[in-house]
Amino acid sequence: MNNIANEKNIKFMVFDDANTIETYVADKICDSINLNGGINLSIESRSEFLNILNKLKEKHKNRDISFRFSRFFMTDDFVYDRFDWESHKEFSSSAFLDDHFFKEVDFQQNNIHRIITNENYQYLFTDQFAVYDSKIDSKDGIDILVIKLHSDGSLIFNQKIDFNNLNTKGIEISSGLANSLLSEFSSLSKIPKHAATLGVDQIVKAKKIFLIGIGEDKKEVLNKLFFSKDYDKTTPLCFLKGHKDLTILCDFNASNVVINSANWDAVEISEETSNSEEITNENAPIEQEESIEVSNEYLENNYNNPEVFEDENGNSYIIDENGEYIPYDAQGYEEQQPEIFEDENGNSYIIDENGEYIPYDAQGYEEQQLEIFEDENGNSYIIDENGEYIPYDAQVGYEDMQLEIFQDENGNSYYIDENGEYIPVNQ
Repeated sequence: MNNIANEKNIKFMVFDDANTIETYVADKICDSINLNGGINLSIESRSEFLNILNKLKEKHKNRDISFRFSRFFMTDDFVYDRFDWESHKEFSSSAFLDDHFFKEVDFQQNNIHRIITNENYQYLFTDQFAVYDSKIDSKDGIDILVIKLHSDGSLIFNQKIDFNNLNTKGIEISSGLANSLLSEFSSLSKIPKHAATLGVDQIVKAKKIFLIGIGEDKKEVLNKLFFSKDYDKTTPLCFLKGHKDLTILCDFNASNVVINSANWDAVEISEETSNSEEITNENAPIEQEESIEVSNEYLENNYNNPEVFEDENGNSYIIDENGEYIPYDAQGYEEQQPEIFEDENGNSYIIDENGEYIPYDAQGYEEQQLEIFEDENGNSYIIDENGEYIPYDAQVGYEDMQLEIFQDENGNSYYIDENGEYIPVNQ
């Protein structure tokens, strides 16, 4: 593994204290969600990160951010009793995140992906976590991953690299890991015996990683990461040295070993203070913020009340699923060509003038194409809005038939023409 002095991809940032780090990370998450409409987010379930969760909750409360288009993938969880997880759920990361985060923000429940569930806790040491990895992959991977810099170089609960299994997996909590978790529990007897952890493969595949190190006990592992040519290649942390977008955020106590090193001039180092002053090594490349690519699935599979913005000329607009700015007409969408979405069940919907998600067939029939069926005798028919079967004659047309006039919920009358299209009756 090359000396980090030859690596240009790591951004190392130094802050006054933990609070300024937490504010910076929460701001970056907020910016990314607002830029992209939604992201796949993972935050390690540690009490040290509680303040990040609190800052995100505050932003949500102030309407600076919405999580309705985002997904959350848990990085870990505990299993106190492999045969009765539910009775000891208070010891789980799921309970921690529910109590301190999920209950107070607007994540959709089906967008919260838990690594341990009632269905799988008994099967920790099987390959069943491949389903979890596949789920992450199917959603285009993790966009932002926030994890703790551990003094032993572990990543979440991956303490050593097992090259035969880099996937998400169940583990037995060793005595060393138990001691490091003591701050999370009131006593050693309360620490669960088993856990599940996001695999090194998924960690490395995350598009952007914030690695947070607080305290003097992180100096030794940072020294090894940046300057040791002989750093144990089975230590998970060393796998991040080649990551394309890794930011290490430390306080002064943890960072002294890097700043004072004679080799640091080859490493990009930024100093963030409470006054937001930034000092960047002039020998390092200029860092430009990269936008996170998020697929359209975020918006196609979820519901949201879009935030309405106003430009300097007083014109209202919303940001669509592609990040495009779209004029927003609060009087109604009749004058616009609204984008039609489809949920995961195949139901079409649009966003109405109040920002509500409305089934598309309740809004108007002018732009719909009717499905035509055929019975066993070869007779064509359609199904109207009341679920009634109506004969359909495409050759004769509706001019020569006794046409049934329908009325939508807004009181507008329409009929179905020979092409199966819904036409306002005044046409």
